[in-house]
Amino acid sequence: MFKNFKTMCTWESRYNLVIGTTFERKASTRLSSWLKSVRDSGERPGWMLPYIFDELGQY
Repeated sequence: MFKNFKTMCTWESRYNLVIGTTFERKASTRLSSWLKSVRDSGERPGWMLPYIFDELGQY
């Protein structure tokens, strides 16, 4: 995902580590929050496969 992000934005190479770490941290937080809201709603979104939704309910 970060590789794709890098193709859309530019920065000095000395910032690669900081930007990559920040990107991964924010993406992880956003994904966790998103999955929690799906889990709490109890309704499977159209984009999520049924077996994934069932497994998500186990956590």
